[in-house]
Amino acid sequence: MYREPKSMLFQMAWAKTKTLGCAVSQNCGSMWYAACHYYPGGNVVDDVVYMKGYPCTGCPIGYFCTTGLLCGAAGEI
Repeated sequence: MYREPKSMLFQMAWAKTKTLGCAVSQNCGSMWYAACHYYPGGNVVDDVVYMKGYPCTGCPIGYFCTTGLLCGAAGEI
């Protein structure tokens, strides 16, 4: 299912998105396909992309504040 590129950008920036997995594949010709799965789902109409507050105050247990002021787990790329 094709979605507009801005739709995928919003989903990647969605504050509640915890995990993202993507794959790419090429058919027998020159066409490339990409598919991504976001968990939990987001990009909800009339919902906000970001949660209001100070950086890293909502990090889950086991996560820490990175130099980019985002929540990250040890060993993540």
